[in-house]
Amino acid sequence: MRPDTLESNFSEDKLDKAARDRLTSKVIALEGCNLEQALEIIKARLDWAFMGSTQSRPNPFYPFQEEVLRKEILNDGNTPRLILTKASKLMGRRFIPEDPIMIVQECFHSEREQLLGGANKEPFAKDTVIEALGLYFANRDNNSQYEVVELGQDRTVDLRLEIRVLAKNSEKRRLDMAVESATHGRTLIKNLGNLIDRIQDQDTDMVIFLRDARNQIPPSPGKMPKTAEQLTKFERIGGTKLYLDYNHLADLYALVYTRNKIPSGDLSYIANDSGDRRPVTMETFTAFVKGVFNSPFLTDIENRLVTGQTTRFRPPPGLTPEQATEVISRIKKVLASPPYMFKLEQIDFNLKKRKDRLQVTTDQLVMLISQHRKVIEQLAVTPPIYSLK
Repeated sequence: MRPDTLESNFSEDKLDKAARDRLTSKVIALEGCNLEQALEIIKARLDWAFMGSTQSRPNPFYPFQEEVLRKEILNDGNTPRLILTKASKLMGRRFIPEDPIMIVQECFHSEREQLLGGANKEPFAKDTVIEALGLYFANRDNNSQYEVVELGQDRTVDLRLEIRVLAKNSEKRRLDMAVESATHGRTLIKNLGNLIDRIQDQDTDMVIFLRDARNQIPPSPGKMPKTAEQLTKFERIGGTKLYLDYNHLADLYALVYTRNKIPSGDLSYIANDSGDRRPVTMETFTAFVKGVFNSPFLTDIENRLVTGQTTRFRPPPGLTPEQATEVISRIKKVLASPPYMFKLEQIDFNLKKRKDRLQVTTDQLVMLISQHRKVIEQLAVTPPIYSLK
């Protein structure tokens, strides 16, 4: 532009209003970004950079570590341009190695928060609950209360756990648990009947009926009377009814969801100061369950099994458990052999006529037969009368 036309072309009356306002306005001092705003700028730039990528990002600030950004990102200035420039300089800097157990713990808490914070609560999933119970008890072999002897399931129970209590001269205790999601009355009555048989068979120390707290029995007063009656019978003979509320259910779900991310390699950690990442292993998950994971609901079950009363029979006064077991064994042989003696006095006589006769009183015999009524009645051909003195 020629100097002689400069002033005429840029006179106030010829300038665009927006340009004139900007030239004549006061200088406005802008504040810089605070730490959280700086992190948001970096996260937004990274989201743009990874847009359309199939690469899995272990955290929103990958390939940076959030703790490094928080410590250094504002060191060179707090304007958006200087923040992004500083981030570029931090690329490839030395990393802080991460604890893989902490990565698992963070994933667990994230999954749990999503479960509790969602608009809709997840339904009660029987298979997921059983899987969580198995994950927990299978990794409890280093606790100070007990050691696991057997863990599995069978046709009528979803969890069968046998432990050896360390503080009670290695006493063995067995837990049978049914995780119940049925809603039909007949099915519930049948399943409760199976649990009642478990108790009456005297083959377990604790039987648990586990159900979603959102589906209690009865659902309202007067509803499902036969099912409620069966549940009352189950509790009366020593069964344990437990309702699982959603907070505790979230613990179990989050444990399973966290475990499911490990085989696919979705969880990884920074293994050295060069920033090399390694996948979290199942060994790390096991260490998390053993040393970090805590569920008040599962701890309560453990305490009930270790220190609570057993549903298994106690021998009559004057007999040891071994002697009581031997008496029952001989009673079964009497009932299974001719002449098929079923009266109390006949059983008593048959037991005492053996050379290796057992020292058992009539009162002790009556108590033992009553405790094992279900098993003994299955052997009897005619209606038994030996339970009456």
